[in-house]
Amino acid sequence: MPTSGLVLTLRDRADAPSPALLARLAAEREVEVGPCFAGRLALVASTPDPGRDKALWERLGADPEVLSVALAFAHFDTLGAGPGATRP
Repeated sequence: MPTSGLVLTLRDRADAPSPALLARLAAEREVEVGPCFAGRLALVASTPDPGRDKALWERLGADPEVLSVALAFAHFDTLGAGPGATRP
C-alpha cells in the first residue's frame, strides 16, 4: 500500500485552503488533510496500489486551486514483499 506525504502549493498562496478545495479533498477517501502554512497544504495519501496513487496525484495536480504537488515522503511497505524478499 503506497503511503505518500504530499505538499500542495495553493495557486493563490492563501494561508488556508478555500472551503471548495477542502470539500473536494474531503471527497477523496484516501486523503487526510494536514495543516496549511504560507500557501502550502500538507496531505497524507494512502492508496491500495501504485495505479490509484498515480491517479490521485493527477487529480490533485489538475485541481484549479493547486499550483503544484510535491512529494515529501513515500512508503511502499508491501510492494515486492513476499517469500524470499530481502531488505537492506
